[in-house]
Order: sequence, then structure tokens, then C-alpha cells
Amino acid sequence: MRKKTPLFLALCFAPALLASCNPPLEEISPVILDMGTVLFDGDEVNAKQLSHMKEISLASYNDMVAEKKNFLLLVGGEFDCSCWTSFHNEVLVPYILRNHLLLYWIPLSGNESALQEAGLSLSASHETLAIFEEGELKYQHTTADSTSAWVKDASTFSAWMNVRIEAPRLLSLSKGQLDAKYEGNEDFSVFFSRSTCGDCSFLERSDLKPYFASHLKEQKIPENYLYYLDCDQVGIRYVEGEDGKTYNPSSQNEEYASLAASQWKEFKKEYGLAENEDNPAGWGEGFVPSIYHIHPNGGEKRGDAIDFSGAFYNETVDNGIIEDTYFTEERLSKNCLDYLASSSLSAKSLTGLSLDASLERHEALQKYENPILTLLLDSIL
Repeated sequence: MRKKTPLFLALCFAPALLASCNPPLEEISPVILDMGTVLFDGDEVNAKQLSHMKEISLASYNDMVAEKKNFLLLVGGEFDCSCWTSFHNEVLVPYILRNHLLLYWIPLSGNESALQEAGLSLSASHETLAIFEEGELKYQHTTADSTSAWVKDASTFSAWMNVRIEAPRLLSLSKGQLDAKYEGNEDFSVFFSRSTCGDCSFLERSDLKPYFASHLKEQKIPENYLYYLDCDQVGIRYVEGEDGKTYNPSSQNEEYASLAASQWKEFKKEYGLAENEDNPAGWGEGFVPSIYHIHPNGGEKRGDAIDFSGAFYNETVDNGIIEDTYFTEERLSKNCLDYLASSSLSAKSLTGLSLDASLERHEALQKYENPILTLLLDSIL
């Protein structure tokens, strides 16, 4: 480092230049993460296996950036030194579990060029933890100094993270974890979705994300999460063939497509997405995105167990007029829609309402559906 001369020191203390020598502290605004998870709860903490993190490809990373998501990313090289083990096991994972974070990781090798474009500080000799907002890098820190408090002290790491993120209230979970909640005694809310569903993606991006951004700190119970079940998985909408490949109802293999369709139909019936006499919360054959609030009733997944409900963006529209919708005058008489029926909203039944022809379909429907969704979330969260 170049030695400071007396003249330099004098200038630093001159009033006119004091601001440049002592710049104001960084203005920090927290990033509200789009998605968290409980998928890894109960897993063994294992640094070598990179436990409690989700590996993604460069293509997936690029998609998340293009979709302007808010997310956490860890980039690293070998992950095989003792300092990584200590940081992972004693600092990183406890914070992840405590805040239900979904931390993506991507290997540095082969991805350097694309990742550097985002402004990441990268090296094969250390890990980089990055916080992205709207698809752009906002904050980052590295483990380059393995003796630093940020790497070795959990409270220092937590303090750094706590001012830079808002822990998510939308948490992904497995079907098994969801089933356990139905068997429990505590009320919960579940968002049935599909990762390949355009209606679901629109609701997440254009309704849920703004809702949590404006309501997160106002929630009556901060731990009142909205659990997210991706139905695009084996055991729900997908089946695994003898060849090890996965198939859904739209697959070209007719045998496996039929098995997947049958399985998906049974799931929608069992979990109350499909409508019948003993399940007024359902809609037709069952649609996603749907959001339910569940009052557990001995493992029952339908009927009286569903006390608040809503199914969105699956309307049938003809010549700009809504012909079929979840929010009908008849369904407003059901207990699961009492939150809407008793509200002051002017548009409760959407049947017969007209859409703005100048808008894309989702955007046109959002005029009516967003106020209902907001009312539902306010009621259950």
C-alpha cells in the first residue's frame, strides 16, 4: 500500500474534501426473496454433499435472471476445504434452516464468463454468496478471507444477511410434508401450482410478489406461511417409466400419458381441487393455480377441511365476456367463499363481466381477480 504523505492527510481533513475521504455509509434496502423452502428440513448437514442447497444449471440461472426473480445464489469451486465445511455446517446451514431459505448453487467451472457478466466476484479458491433482486446482482460477499468473522461467526453472518433480505413467506414443500400437515392440528394455507403453468407463473409474478412486497411486515402472524406445492412432480402429475424417464398427461407415450392423467385426476379429487357434492371448494375437474386454507380434520383433505378457497386465471372467455369462473353467484353461498361474499368488493361474481380487449388475457382478468386474491390472502395470512 502507498504511504500517505502529510499533504494527503491534510487534504483529507480539509472541510471541503471531508465527504470524499469519508463517504456515507452504504444505503441498504432488503431484498424480499420470492421463494423459500422447507424441503431440506430434517436432512443431514453435510458440507461435502452441499446439503440444504439446490443445484441449478446455467440455463436455469439465466431463466431466473430473465424472469427478474429475487433469489440467493452460491457460486463455488471445489467445496472441499476445512474452512468450507466449518462455514457450511456452523454458519450457513443454521441460518438457512432458521429462515427457511432456498439457496441455489452453481459450480464455477464452465460458467465463469456468464456469471462474471452479472458482476460477481469469482475465484476457484473461495465461494461467493450473492443476493439478486429483479434478476440483477444487488449484494455479494465471499469467503476469500477464511479467518473473517463473516465466515467464522454465525452472529456476524446473520447480522449481515438480516439487513439485506426479507425472509420469504412462500415456502415450497414436498407432497409428504403437505400430507403431514393435513394429519396435524395446526391450520395452514397451501398454494397448488405447477412450474410449467403459465397461469401459475403469472399469479406468482404479478400478484403474489407485489402482495408480499407490500404486506410482508403487516402480516398478523409473521410465521403464517403460504406453502407452495409444485404439482409437476412424480407422484402427482408425473409418473416415472421403466426407462427412468418421467411422463405427464401430455407425453407422446400413450401408456404412460394415460397413467399420468389418471394419477393427476385422482390427486385433484383427493385434495379437493375437483368439484363434487361433498367438496364445494373444488372447480370442475380441478385447476391450478388454487389457494386453500386448511383447518385439519383428521387427515381429511377436502370438504369441510377447506374453509377458505380460490382458483384463479382459468376462466372461459367468449368474445371478451367471462362465461365460466370460480367466482360465481352460486359458489358465493358456500362457506369457503364467505370471505368474499361478506366483503365490500363490487365485483364478487365474475360471470358476465367484460374484459379489456386491449390487454393480454391475464392482465385483463387481473383487474377482477387481484382484489379477490388480496382479500383471500389477507384473510388467511
